[in-house]
Amino acid sequence: MCAVSSGLKHGANGGHSSGYFDIYLTQDLSSRTGSSLTNRIRLACGEIRRIWNFGCYVLEDYFEEVSLPHTIYSIRAALKVLIAMTLSWLIACLIQSHSLKAPWFSSAIILITGELTMYTTTLSKLPTIPYSVCSLCGGLIAMVLELLFAVQGAILPSVPLYMLLFILFPMSWRVLVAISAIKMIACVTLNFVIFICPSEMETVNRTAIDHDGARTIPFDFLHSERLIHNLQCIGIIFTILFTSFRLRLRRRAAFLRMIEAFQARDWGKQVISQQFRWIDTIMPSVVSKKYMHLRKEKLRQGKRMWIYSESMDNVSILFADIAGFTQVCAQKSATQVVSLLNDLYRYFDDLCGIFNCEKIGTLGDCYYCVAGCPVPQSNHAEACVEMGLGLCRIMKRFNKSYQERMNLRVGVHTGKVNAAIIGQQRFRYDVYSYDVSIANALANCGLPGRVHISEATYTLVKHVYEVATGPGLDVKQEIRSGLAGMVLGRTRIKSFFVNPRSSVLYNAPVEKSITLFQRLKARRKLDSIDDFPHSIVDFEDGGTVDEGVMNTSFSTEQYRSIWRSDQLRTPVGIEDKTKLYRPLLTIINEMRGQQEGLMKFSDQLPTKSGTRLFQLWLTELSDRSPDNANEGPVYMDSLEYSYAIDVFGTVGMCLFTLMVSWLSVLESDPIHLGFRLFSIAEVICEAVIITLVIWYTEHPISPKCLQGKLRLISLKLVKECTLFLLTSIPTIRLVLWLQWTVGQMYSSGLVNRLVLDLQVLVTCIHILPATSSAIVRSLGCLLTLITLRLVLNWTGKVVAEEFVELEELQWFPILLMVYFITRLNHHSCRHGFRALREALSARQRADEEEKEARDLLENIVPPYVLNRVMLLCKDPVKEPWTYAVSLPNAGVMFASVSNFFSTYYREDYKGGESALVLLNAIISSFDGLLSRPTLAEVEKIKTMNDCYMAASGLNPNKLAETADSKTHLVALMDFCFLMIDAMEEFNANYIVGSENFELKIGYNCGAVTAGIIGIRKPFYDVWGDTVNVASRMHMTGKPGIVQVPSHVYDQLKAQYEFESLGEVFVRGKGLINTYSCTQKRYT
Repeated sequence: MCAVSSGLKHGANGGHSSGYFDIYLTQDLSSRTGSSLTNRIRLACGEIRRIWNFGCYVLEDYFEEVSLPHTIYSIRAALKVLIAMTLSWLIACLIQSHSLKAPWFSSAIILITGELTMYTTTLSKLPTIPYSVCSLCGGLIAMVLELLFAVQGAILPSVPLYMLLFILFPMSWRVLVAISAIKMIACVTLNFVIFICPSEMETVNRTAIDHDGARTIPFDFLHSERLIHNLQCIGIIFTILFTSFRLRLRRRAAFLRMIEAFQARDWGKQVISQQFRWIDTIMPSVVSKKYMHLRKEKLRQGKRMWIYSESMDNVSILFADIAGFTQVCAQKSATQVVSLLNDLYRYFDDLCGIFNCEKIGTLGDCYYCVAGCPVPQSNHAEACVEMGLGLCRIMKRFNKSYQERMNLRVGVHTGKVNAAIIGQQRFRYDVYSYDVSIANALANCGLPGRVHISEATYTLVKHVYEVATGPGLDVKQEIRSGLAGMVLGRTRIKSFFVNPRSSVLYNAPVEKSITLFQRLKARRKLDSIDDFPHSIVDFEDGGTVDEGVMNTSFSTEQYRSIWRSDQLRTPVGIEDKTKLYRPLLTIINEMRGQQEGLMKFSDQLPTKSGTRLFQLWLTELSDRSPDNANEGPVYMDSLEYSYAIDVFGTVGMCLFTLMVSWLSVLESDPIHLGFRLFSIAEVICEAVIITLVIWYTEHPISPKCLQGKLRLISLKLVKECTLFLLTSIPTIRLVLWLQWTVGQMYSSGLVNRLVLDLQVLVTCIHILPATSSAIVRSLGCLLTLITLRLVLNWTGKVVAEEFVELEELQWFPILLMVYFITRLNHHSCRHGFRALREALSARQRADEEEKEARDLLENIVPPYVLNRVMLLCKDPVKEPWTYAVSLPNAGVMFASVSNFFSTYYREDYKGGESALVLLNAIISSFDGLLSRPTLAEVEKIKTMNDCYMAASGLNPNKLAETADSKTHLVALMDFCFLMIDAMEEFNANYIVGSENFELKIGYNCGAVTAGIIGIRKPFYDVWGDTVNVASRMHMTGKPGIVQVPSHVYDQLKAQYEFESLGEVFVRGKGLINTYSCTQKRYT
């Protein structure tokens, strides 16, 4: 589209952008390790054309709009210098003519009136076109003044005219180059006419004889002076184009930086918004803000072991278990199973919204939610019961619509819960308490299609619903035991079944009850599973995997796409262009609405505000501190690189003036020894600088070394001293040139002409440095003029009083011109640095937000799943999608701290929060093990109370890359042993006494189905017969061992040692042989 990039991939976060973002403006010169600096600069310069030519009328128009203050400032500065030049011309006329003739006076009045009129025009708020007309008029006035100088016979140099015309007046670059070429041709032609005309030669001879009385001018010298004058013109044009190009380039680059900074901040806001949308999928919105604030604070403090926990009373808990789901899974593919569950759970989620219940999560085919948490609710028990009755009715309608035979067992209990977020990976908002276990038990022992409630719930809803007595239930509860206080014990509670006909909705008017299912259906965006985009990978031996999955980057493509220049430059129709420019137009309109663009870009104007300059100086000083000396990228518009360009340009001009000086003394024989020695020393010093530069540019240099050297020479004092010395060399050489060479050979009149020619170049060199202060540049120029004036008086070569006065008249317009140009140049450089710094800072913040969002999202969904989901839809939070994969030989393990709730969990002390802190520490220590490279194929699935579930071999892409299909099974078994070791270490460090924590582990491998369950609250889960057997292994196992079925023994007996445990009864499987894996077998 246009020439702004998205990305800033400078490596701050290494990933997306991290390349954080792929920088458009120029390449980071310090990021290409192993390549020469020449190659880096060549690549960076290749991208400058995209700064120079936006290739987008939208950007060009907005650039002109925000550049209007710069245009006004430049025109005003130029007009001030023009007025000074006009007054200088009038005074020159008076000095040379001793009286001002009427035509000259009238011309002066017309010029000053026109200049004042144009200056008055700049005081009004006008569009860009009038200022462009002012620029053209100012250029014409400059040309007229130059012509009047020539006609009047004044010897004033034309440097201010050129500089004003080309640098200060805003005009097209093509016009600038064209006028420069015309000026060059005119200069050569004028010199040819003047120095060949015999009459002119006689005039010059007479002048020389009158002033000197003894010497005449050789004809060969006139040819040398003509050549010198032409070279002077070349030096002027070089200064004009060099300074104007850099000034315009920095301004355009700062403009793009400004937009990029705004875009990065806007992108950061979008990322934060998306982050909160994803956070809302795993926790209530009222909790997410508290949690995110606490998370950032803890991460900033470097604390990883922390927990979000909140104890709440008067909460009703609902569990809904789908009966017959296992039989349905056996008859369907992975995609069909996941689509079926997602479709069903979407109805359940909508029902939660209707009854103000909060969905906590899903455990395979089990759905559970709460009412009264995290927001207290007076009718929480009634809401949960009505929710359960609605679920049963939905299940009946669902079976009828989808031709299924499933049923629902619902359990509801009321009590207190601890709402907490535990662990560092795959964490979720969950509820913990004995009352949660009771609600789960009610669902497990309930009747299909009925809502099973406890006595605590019945007490709150008995006036609303009719019930039937249910079976008694033995549960674990804290009971009061005399002096011992609250102790954990088993107690028997009453239970009841709610009569569905007593439902509030059932007894409501017919219209209301009939439309319940329709209301839920209307809340859905799609009505059938066929409308969902599906992704299914039936991974078998020899299967293939979509290679594009792992290459998809999260959301960054949206950020980058609006800035790709190739999209904009593709020939398209007007409608297509409008569509392409729409994202950019949106950003620009937002900037207009916030007035950010105009204010930010106007800040680049030179200002008299001491506070603003002091703040900017402090910013630059902090960036050059030792702590930041070797940090950050180096771009073409960086201060460090700008200073390097200043040095190279100044050295080039020094060599150019040296050549001109030597051309002026070629006729002298012999040339003074001192001048020779000085010239040789100068050439040697500059040759050493060039040699070092060439050596550094042609040899690989490390980024740290390059950054260190550039920042070392960019120190304020070093920079100003170096540039002052370099810009003073031509002045020193000119003084020696006058003293030792020219003064001994030619007349004073001829010396004056040569001094003026060289003085032009000596003045030009003070304009080249952009990183030097305008005050320093102006003082340097003033010292040059004063030095030349004193030397001319001292050598006695100026004998004409008129020439002395004419020479001093030059000082004011020259100094004014130098001051305005260097001031604008220097401030554009500094504020370009500021724009770059803001853009980098905004990008870094956006990168951090995106990385945090990515980490958060990967906590919910594995990266390989996330990449595939991003292929299916742009916004997974809003758009419907489903993901499922069938895997033939995955590993699954369950581990639980078997005595945590029976021994350590106490709700009578701080509501159980202290115990959850301990559980969080245990779970987090297990999570920390997964960061080991050897466990790359092992991933945590979820935690359920004190139970930890992990699996391996779920990534189809890695399985396709691995030759040994057992590698991930070995890694999962190693993880089991590491968990046991971590538990023992935890006991040794934190537990006092003999009541240590005990870990039971069950392990199994085989075919599984993995997928995303839920759309509004997605949850990555694994299910299948393999998962059920693994769960039974851990439930029937003994503490401290890893219990496995016989087929795991057959697969891993070559890698581990096993002991037979005999037969164990597994519900749904009967008696199976089990083994205990004791240790790894090393060969």
